[in-house]
Amino acid sequence: MDTYTSKLRNKLIAEAFYLTKDIEKYGTGFFRIRKEIKDYPTMKFQYKEQVGGFLTELSYITQKITTVSANDTLNDTLNKERFGDILELIKLNKEISMLELSKQLHVSRITISRDLEKLREKGIIKRIGSKKVGFWEIV
Repeated sequence: MDTYTSKLRNKLIAEAFYLTKDIEKYGTGFFRIRKEIKDYPTMKFQYKEQVGGFLTELSYITQKITTVSANDTLNDTLNKERFGDILELIKLNKEISMLELSKQLHVSRITISRDLEKLREKGIIKRIGSKKVGFWEIV
């Protein structure tokens, strides 16, 4: 919990900043800083009162940053939708072939093969029998 108590240290400076719109509200800055950095667990904000003022310290530990591009996000969404479509088609026809799946979903056979493998790895589907005379089972 935050134990900071706001106090106006220099009324003339505070009023000048307020009139020039360099501050929005009196006494809320430290609280707003803490709120903004709350989502960054390695970032810390501290203050110390000293004679005639205060000292603030903003520190952080560098973390490895990974970025997910908009393209990756779109691909993940499309893949999840396609997985659902594949499962629906298997429910309708458990003997459906990869070629039929690729035609109905308008993607390459290799894409269907990769998607089916992912669904198998996740334990969602399994192939019963051979490639020629087998069928799909939704687990």
